[in-house]
Amino acid sequence: MTYTLDYDEPLTKVIARLNDEHKKLEPKLRSIEQLSKRGDLGAATSQLNSIKLTLLRHAVEEEARLMRVIMWEFEDNSTDSIIILRYHRKMVEFFEHTLPRLATLPEKVSRREVEIFIRELRQHHRQEEETVFPLALKANRLYEKSHR
Repeated sequence: MTYTLDYDEPLTKVIARLNDEHKKLEPKLRSIEQLSKRGDLGAATSQLNSIKLTLLRHAVEEEARLMRVIMWEFEDNSTDSIIILRYHRKMVEFFEHTLPRLATLPEKVSRREVEIFIRELRQHHRQEEETVFPLALKANRLYEKSHR
């Protein structure tokens, strides 16, 4: 995996890849969820740590590539996308503050924290797929049309 963004990659391909990354992440989320429900928080925490950089890079790319074109073309109609992408900050806070403390919390509390994180991440991905991705594609079409 590369940690640099390719601003020359067509936005349609970026969105297709981001959408594919959502789908590829789901089996890992199910595994983490199952480990947590079984009380194997050490393994769940380890798997969460293993997807941390991938998720953070994914979030950076969404903000850098998608919001850029949305703001160019739909600045006045970008509120929903901005609200949806604000979840990335909450994700960072989970990885920086909650995840490192899971082992020190009562098992029930830790399991709940993992459950909430996974549920909110899935909801976030649905919102991106239903709102942000289509708006970014529409904005990209308008941008390309006006710059030919």
